[in-house]
Amino acid sequence: MKDKKILKKFLSKMPISLALLRASECRILLLGDYSKPILDLGCGDGDFADLCFKEKIQIDVGLDLDEKEIKIARQKNYYKKLVCASGSGIPYPSGYFKTIISNSVLEHIEDLDDVLKETRRVLNQNGTFICTVATTKTDEYLLVSKLLKKLGLPSLAKNFIKKKHKIWKHHNIGDRKYWEGRFKKNGFEIVKIDDLLNKATIGLSDFFYPFSAPSYFFKKVFKKMIIFRPDFLSEKLSDLLYEYFEDDINGKGAALYFELIKK
Repeated sequence: MKDKKILKKFLSKMPISLALLRASECRILLLGDYSKPILDLGCGDGDFADLCFKEKIQIDVGLDLDEKEIKIARQKNYYKKLVCASGSGIPYPSGYFKTIISNSVLEHIEDLDDVLKETRRVLNQNGTFICTVATTKTDEYLLVSKLLKKLGLPSLAKNFIKKKHKIWKHHNIGDRKYWEGRFKKNGFEIVKIDDLLNKATIGLSDFFYPFSAPSYFFKKVFKKMIIFRPDFLSEKLSDLLYEYFEDDINGKGAALYFELIKK
């Protein structure tokens, strides 16, 4: 799937702010190899997997702690099975899954070490854990925090970042060394690391974030995001935004892509 096609696909189904992030994540995740059975750890409402993977693979199991999200995911008929459970208590035998995916989830988990140990347990000895995680580079690329720093107000910038993380429900945010350490501590060996989400993508996402409010309101009321954006407009937007959606990041991505195996 070409990069511009990916971007257009997400723009047709999500607010611009979210579409920019998810399309970038999808682009890199599609490069991975996926052996079945596959677990999507923290699948949420299934929107991301349905949009990203539907043309490539069907995921065997989607797991999420939020029962409301699982109910929404069931309506999409994408996963073979959906399970409402905690990532620290995955109801499958040891070594069951050959591939485990987790997209932009681990930074939201409070008991991260417990979840990583459980993920390792249910991963096959020859299996792969593929995930994306946010890093502290995100803080540097947010428009408001950058502006406050330029105005000589670093303490206000710091408070703004703290509030942003609270809104996003981030419990684990660190740099590359932080994430490498957490994975190694819990018995994983790192096979591959890539950067994603460049400065322009984060800046644009941050700029369009206030305009996402109606979409999140619709999701809360109607259990799904309603986007009033005809196909031709998604096409135009993808053309306009694509030049900022390039992957020449050179170690400065706001997020990281990991491929991990058991030690």
